[in-house]
Amino acid sequence: PADAAPILLRTDLLPDDAMPGMYATCTHYLSVSSGEGWDLPAIEAAAAGLRPIVPDHSGYRAWLNDTIATLLPARPVPAYTANWDPWIADLHAGASWWDTDLDAAVAAVREAIDGRDRAKPLARETILRDFSWERAAEHLVRILE
Repeated sequence: PADAAPILLRTDLLPDDAMPGMYATCTHYLSVSSGEGWDLPAIEAAAAGLRPIVPDHSGYRAWLNDTIATLLPARPVPAYTANWDPWIADLHAGASWWDTDLDAAVAAVREAIDGRDRAKPLARETILRDFSWERAAEHLVRILE
């Protein structure tokens, strides 16, 4: 439709040096991950000024909250392994991952398209302040001491 927001869906693997250019063309970073431990592209995107729309689970909670991101409801469910190679399925036997509320994701994307999510400050300042190499080194020194 003519009034739809431009959306680019990439399913291929991009090299690391292509990511900054990708971020520069975007306003938001969307993930409906089932079990991302950290999601480095998400934190890089947030540091580049994109607005995160991510599940409210696991690694995302270490660096995001609902004041600087749109957190999508997610609930733990058994890991789906039916179509996986047996050795990988065995590694995940009895494991859980996260089921992200896709209706909430659709609503969040609609809010982003309509510009209704702009009231929150960008995550960028928090990321750059709290996740610098200097802060990481200081934290490591505290652990080692």
